Amino acid sequence: GPFFTVYLVEGLGAAASMVGLLSVVSSLSALPGQRLFGVLADRWGPRRVQLFTGLLIPVLPLCWLLVRSPWHVVPIDIAGGFLWAGYNLAAFNFLLTLMPEDRRARFSALHQVLVTVAQAGGSALGGMLAEVWGYKAIFVLSGIGRLIAVLFFARFVRQREQRTTG
Repeated sequence: GPFFTVYLVEGLGAAASMVGLLSVVSSLSALPGQRLFGVLADRWGPRRVQLFTGLLIPVLPLCWLLVRSPWHVVPIDIAGGFLWAGYNLAAFNFLLTLMPEDRRARFSALHQVLVTVAQAGGSALGGMLAEVWGYKAIFVLSGIGRLIAVLFFARFVRQREQRTTG
């Protein structure tokens, strides 16, 4: 993730204003994503929304292979903002269904720690690999890694059985 912006500046020569504009585009495209995927999460359940968006998100890094100019990134950031909004909304709601109520704060904190460590580790590894193989190889590896992650999620993470009393 962090190397998209670096490539945008170093590889495509984007100005700081373009980087800022793309950040706005991504954030604004998240708004309809939140709206749509919130409704779908209520209808389909958060796991299915997370799977749906999770299967589309790996395509985004691969789209960077086609970029030749900074403005080519606009549709990728629109799609990314939209899809990540749905993914993150569904992931949070699904996480809530998996955690025991009496330890929700502790489990939520642990989840955030694991995500942060994974992001830091991925950035460090990505930086080393980008030095050796270049940005485009990182984009391909990112897409593959994201696809593998969602396939593991699909295979091994299931909805917890709802307990009923009475």
